[in-house]
Amino acid sequence: MLAFLSVPSPATAQPAARRVAVVLINFADETIPDVPGLKQKAIDYLVEAPDSISKYFAAQSHGQRTLTMAGGKVYGPVTVDIPAKCETKPLTAKAEETLKSEGVQYDDLVVVFAGEKAKCDWAGLAEVTGKRSWYPAQHLGMGTLAHELGHNLGFDHQSREVCPAGVITGCAKDDYSRRSPMGAGGPKMGYTAPELIKVKWLAPDKVTGPAKTTTVKLAALHAPDSVGGVRAIDMPVGGDRLLVEYRAPGLGVDREIKQGVNVYVVPAGKYGSSRLIDGSPQTPAKGGDNSIPVGGSLVVGDISITVLAEGGTSAEVKVGIGPDAVTAKPSAPGKSTTSGRPSSSSQTTSPTTSSMPSSEPPTPEDMVMFDVEPVASVAPEEDSEFPAFAVIAGAFVAVALGVLLMRRRRT
Repeated sequence: MLAFLSVPSPATAQPAARRVAVVLINFADETIPDVPGLKQKAIDYLVEAPDSISKYFAAQSHGQRTLTMAGGKVYGPVTVDIPAKCETKPLTAKAEETLKSEGVQYDDLVVVFAGEKAKCDWAGLAEVTGKRSWYPAQHLGMGTLAHELGHNLGFDHQSREVCPAGVITGCAKDDYSRRSPMGAGGPKMGYTAPELIKVKWLAPDKVTGPAKTTTVKLAALHAPDSVGGVRAIDMPVGGDRLLVEYRAPGLGVDREIKQGVNVYVVPAGKYGSSRLIDGSPQTPAKGGDNSIPVGGSLVVGDISITVLAEGGTSAEVKVGIGPDAVTAKPSAPGKSTTSGRPSSSSQTTSPTTSSMPSSEPPTPEDMVMFDVEPVASVAPEEDSEFPAFAVIAGAFVAVALGVLLMRRRRT
């Protein structure tokens, strides 16, 4: 495993680690099979492994957020006297009752339950801007934790939008971004620039918002602190905002990511709901390979973003404003190689609700689920040959009917 913890300066006072309480729960008709193993996994994933969620958070927040196990252990398993089912209310009540009886003080609650019989259609569920998350035992992992705890931070699912080539207008949602755990990218990459800005993990001096045409040298978003420079471009576009970042693999938490300059639209300034804009010059590439290529541009209104060069820890990006903006030549977008919209789990509401009091379980509108088979693990559907055959057959039938009509008229 690769450790990526960035040690803060001793002179800088850091907030206390957040206490995460983990409670295991059995049902009347199903129990967790390997309790000791699951407890150790939870501890490793959250705090002890070299690439634990605590270290993952610490590296991106520059020590502002780390985790510790509330009470120093995992609690349970305790049993709810009901058949196995995917309802969070009884699980939450039992977990909070258990922690109260133990006198445990905590900030965040992770509930892990026996999940084979329940057959949930999600691998994880979380409050969006909250403190609670739920996982079937068989799906507890680094990916689900990075994703669901990201929802607790206030991040929505991050989608990708495909627009007419070269412009940011007339766009349509198409797949996940694959640039963040919130966009089916997995735990081997960090959160995106908009997400880091949302939680104030990207210092103001690392973000620039040019008011006139200029060239910006962007440092890789998750490069070590020793790599100086600006990490993001943030500009207003109408009532929205435009975010630009550069990512490179092998730097900090970005252990596995496609190198390139990415552009996001932040609707109405809601950084937790940002959307990646497809940067492909023509047809969207498979696998989320959608950064702007060197020499390519994206244009929105009187602003253009052009990638001049990239490599290693930095990229050069020209921001054209007003008369200096690149003139785009829109063309019809190529046919998507994905199966259309993200799965139904990404269609959520209330993505920026405030944290709810612990006495009331969240409503479905305040929770977001992580698919059992997220888009990242599902092969794109192949184009069907049926439409072509249907067109040919239809033409043949039309001709045949025409001949019959002519014969009838002659008769």
